[in-house]
Amino acid sequence: MSHALEVESLGNGIHRLAIPTPFLVGRVNVYLLEGPPLTLIDTGPNSGTSLDALQLSLREVGHEMEDIEVVVLTHQHVDHVGLARIVSERAGAEVIMPAALGPYLADWKTSAELDDELAAAVMQTNGLGSGVTQAVKQVARAYRAFGDSAPCDHSVGDGDSISIAGRDFKAHRRPGHSPTDMIFVEESTGLMIGGDHLLPKVSSNPVLSRRVDVDAPADTLERFRSLPAYVKSLRATEKMNLGRILPGHGPVFEGHAKLIQERLAMHEDRADKMLATLSDGPKTALEIAVSIWGETARSQPFLTFSEVIGHMDVLMDAAQVAASPLDADGLQRFESAP
Repeated sequence: MSHALEVESLGNGIHRLAIPTPFLVGRVNVYLLEGPPLTLIDTGPNSGTSLDALQLSLREVGHEMEDIEVVVLTHQHVDHVGLARIVSERAGAEVIMPAALGPYLADWKTSAELDDELAAAVMQTNGLGSGVTQAVKQVARAYRAFGDSAPCDHSVGDGDSISIAGRDFKAHRRPGHSPTDMIFVEESTGLMIGGDHLLPKVSSNPVLSRRVDVDAPADTLERFRSLPAYVKSLRATEKMNLGRILPGHGPVFEGHAKLIQERLAMHEDRADKMLATLSDGPKTALEIAVSIWGETARSQPFLTFSEVIGHMDVLMDAAQVAASPLDADGLQRFESAP
């Protein structure tokens, strides 16, 4: 199946290359900054189709893959990092990434297996039967093929200054969508390289994840509290003086503060709806999800469980919901706080 190229020159030596992916999210944006050094922001997933599209898109703006001197990664998801090793090896490029991401990508297979183990355990505890949980793990195993290990030549911490394509940026940790999300802001212009922290057309999903940070053991199975972290990150970004946003999906946009206010209002509305489902008694996360989305909750359990558990975390922080101890069947339920 062929995919038409989607290449957009944004001015000031920046090109948006929209690379096809096999995922529902559709194309992923990678950005080429002319430099020097010639710098690629994110890479696309580890697939032949995506690799071909990347190479052809680079040629469309007058470059070969071998010309790339630096690769900068924004966060851990496979549609953003899957081709990092191939690009870096073919081009001899330096790879720069958030500090927490280095250990994670040093052994992608093990990291991904631990992610799957954590997600399956959480879903089973919250109402998904063991048979369905095993089927979900099989799907996740196939998804892993689109990722790969990658070297970390230079790690970046929160607040670090970083030169990207010869331009001065500052790095800011923005965990939530994933534990390792980082944005890069050129303070002189307000240009933000945003990854999936804030998207113009859809809300970023703060998905079920293991804790991944510089203080966490690489093999931890501790759950990352994604939605509370995401809300905190959005509020921090809302206060920033920003201009153009280069997002991981969708068109380049401006007006981050208004969009963040809309996203926060959406999450508050979703939390209220989930709280209302508990009015007639305690429920598992699956039962809450079915109340909200019907049978879609069973057919897309990873995303719906991510939503419910994230909002339960927020509601528990607000003392509006309490979680029961595990029952005899190993299930957890949530109830309205007295």
